[in-house]
Amino acid sequence: MLRVVSGWLLSSASALFILYLVLHLLAVARLWSTRELPDQWPANLAIAVAIGAIGAAGLKYGISLTRKPVRIRTGQHQSR
Repeated sequence: MLRVVSGWLLSSASALFILYLVLHLLAVARLWSTRELPDQWPANLAIAVAIGAIGAAGLKYGISLTRKPVRIRTGQHQSR
């Protein structure tokens, strides 16, 4: 059960990282041909891509955690 809950939490946090990347790309696209585009936009874009990559990896691992079947431990019963 803990594996499934941690998988959902990791997937949710990772989805927020990917949302950050998408919103950053949208902001750069809107400011691309205007004077408001900051001079440090390549560094900001690199940071956003790194955060998005971490989010994608976390999302992949989180989904795999939620889909793995949980092993049920059966106790060894000794009958005499």
